[in-house]
Amino acid sequence: MQKQSADIKITINLDRELKDKAKIIFNSIGLTMTDAISIFLRKAVEQNGILFSVCDFKDEFDEYRTNEVTRTIKYAVEKDTAEKKEKRLSYCTL
Repeated sequence: MQKQSADIKITINLDRELKDKAKIIFNSIGLTMTDAISIFLRKAVEQNGILFSVCDFKDEFDEYRTNEVTRTIKYAVEKDTAEKKEKRLSYCTL
């Protein structure tokens, strides 16, 4: 008897507009986002590859990753700046 593997949870970062548009498409054909991603992964494993050319999306993906890195760096700098400012203010009130 084959042992079933446990389900796992995967967290991904997506552009909100992309997620919303994909959800509308999947819902219109009776799929959840989880169903659609599971189908994609099963087919990729079955075919031992991705079912479409990734090269077509390279520029778009590069731009997305660049924007994501920029947002992450900006957040880190803003957080660091706020923490330093807070420390300076706490020294002033001593």
